[in-house]
Amino acid sequence: MLSLEGTATVTVTAGVITYGPNATLQYNKLAAYTATAEEWITPFAATGGIIIANTGAITTYAALTLSAGVPLTINSGSTLITGATNTWTLTVGGTTSVSGTLTLANTGTKTFTGAVNNQ
Repeated sequence: MLSLEGTATVTVTAGVITYGPNATLQYNKLAAYTATAEEWITPFAATGGIIIANTGAITTYAALTLSAGVPLTINSGSTLITGATNTWTLTVGGTTSVSGTLTLANTGTKTFTGAVNNQ
């Protein structure tokens, strides 16, 4: 699991980050944060998926895809905001579980092909 905590960021100086097949990316931020291409690669294919945790709102940086079977989890008290650019899409191929807030902040297409659980 790669968990971004507090003020942590990821900087890739050469190449791209590679996740193992079962990896999870977790945003556990107290303050607002805009995700970057360094940590949230697209498509994100690791089956542990993306977890939005804690109180810092996480904003997407571009059109993003979670591959088939890859879940998106937004914990209670947490927020995921799609970026304001109207062409940015969000595609989730696995289960989407929302206990917190999912703000669809633009008119780009949002596709949820797995189950959607609003808790």
